[in-house]
Amino acid sequence: MKRIILITGRPGIGKTTLIKKIINDFKDKHVLVGFYTEEVRQHGVRVGFRIINLEGASDWLAHIEYFRGGPRIGKYWVNIDAIKRVGISTLINNLSKAELIIIDEIGPMELLHPDFLNTINMVVNSEKPIIATIHEKYSRYRELSSLVHRDDTELIVLTLSNRDSIYVKVKDLIKNLLLASGT
Repeated sequence: MKRIILITGRPGIGKTTLIKKIINDFKDKHVLVGFYTEEVRQHGVRVGFRIINLEGASDWLAHIEYFRGGPRIGKYWVNIDAIKRVGISTLINNLSKAELIIIDEIGPMELLHPDFLNTINMVVNSEKPIIATIHEKYSRYRELSSLVHRDDTELIVLTLSNRDSIYVKVKDLIKNLLLASGT
């Protein structure tokens, strides 16, 4: 049984929606630890992303106007401090109590923080069940490719035609993982 479930697919395909459904399905019966990202739109136009941990803390991850002078991915300026405060710290401080770890997303913005990849490696080596989304172009990053190709990892590509059936599959995989881990 694969312990790490990675979801990939093009932007806007529904990766975060899938993660949020999984959170809602399991949050009342299990200790979930991690974070997800949400796009923020103003007048129908995407202006940035927020990072939100499962304890409710949130901050801007990136924005088209804020954080100028910092690192940039495409048209977005990235808030490195939020990655540490809301993402990395959540994983480090709560790993021991986690029954299921949620990470949305392992991608270029998050990788800008020098501690993010080390934190992901720590989490992956914890033996805890993990569901995460990973940038569709993960193969451009050696470290992410090695994560995808681990023996205990299952990579699932989300598409328009399979996203409903993938949700059912992922939910069942997580149920089995949690049963196997005794939680």
